[in-house]
Amino acid sequence: MRDRFWDLINRGREFEDSKNFEEAGNVYHDAAKVAEVYTDEPEEAFNRYNQSAKCFLNIKSNRAFTCYQKAVCVYLRNVSWVVTKRVISIEKSNFLCYMDTSVCKN
Repeated sequence: MRDRFWDLINRGREFEDSKNFEEAGNVYHDAAKVAEVYTDEPEEAFNRYNQSAKCFLNIKSNRAFTCYQKAVCVYLRNVSWVVTKRVISIEKSNFLCYMDTSVCKN
């Protein structure tokens, strides 16, 4: 799966270099999902969702917002493993009250 991840990154860069931001955003989004599911490196998923969002911002697509939400979800899930439940409860976080948390359930 690691090879698939890097193949997607390289394809995304090619699309981005050719200013095909929609395809680049789609490919980076796919890479983020692969990183999220098949690797133990949540920062890779976080970075790819951000990269995807930036591509979608270039074409003024509202998909950028969803990508940023997913990046936040990846970050919060990672933090929840590091921080004890006494300090933070992901379900009760005030921040999540202001976003569509259904994207976090993927």
